[in-house]
Amino acid sequence: MKGLLLKDFYALRKQGRVIFALSIFYLILGLSSGNIGMFGTMITLLSAMLPITTMSYDEYHKWDRYALAMPVSRKTIVLSKYCLGIICSLAASLLVLLVNLLMSLTNDLSLILILQSNLVFIVVANLFLAIVLPIIFKFGIEKGRMIMLMVIALPTLGLILLGKLGVSLPSEQVLIRMLYLSPIVVFILVFLSIQLSNKIYQQKEF
Repeated sequence: MKGLLLKDFYALRKQGRVIFALSIFYLILGLSSGNIGMFGTMITLLSAMLPITTMSYDEYHKWDRYALAMPVSRKTIVLSKYCLGIICSLAASLLVLLVNLLMSLTNDLSLILILQSNLVFIVVANLFLAIVLPIIFKFGIEKGRMIMLMVIALPTLGLILLGKLGVSLPSEQVLIRMLYLSPIVVFILVFLSIQLSNKIYQQKEF
C-alpha cells in the first residue's frame, strides 16, 4: 500500500506546480471578490480529481499489467486510490481551514462557520470519490470522464430546476443537522463504493 501511494505521489509531483499555481490563482480571486468560499470549492475539486489523474497515468502507461505481475493484490490497488483521495481531500481541507482562520483575523468569520464549511468540503470531496471511482474502474478514463462530467452537472441542474419550480430548500436547522450526519452517510457510501470497485476490478482483464 505504501509503495502504491508513493508511486502516485511521485506521479503527481509533475502536477505540483500546476496545482500550486491554481491554488494561488483561486486564492487571489476569492480574496479580491470577497468570496473566499470559491477558493475552498476549487481546492476541493482539485483534490478530488487527483486520484483520477493518477489513474489516467496508469492507463496510459499500462501500469496495471505490470502491477498485477507483482505480489500486489487487486484489492490493495483499488484501496490505494481511495486512500489517496482521502489523504488529498484532508490535506486540501487543512489548507482551506488555515486560510479561513487567517481570514478570520480581519473579518467577522465565526469558528463554527469555518468548521462547518470545512466539513462540507470534506464530505463533498469524498462523496465525489465514492461516486466517480467505480465509474472510472468500470469504463476507463475516456468514457469515465464523460460520465463524471454528468455526475458534476446533474446536482447543479437539479438545484436550478427546483428553484424554477419554486421548491423551497430545507430550513437552516435541518441543513445543519444533515451536515452533521453526512460524514456517517459518506463513510457508508465510500465503504460500499470500495466493495463495488473491488468487484469491478477483480473482473477486469489487462
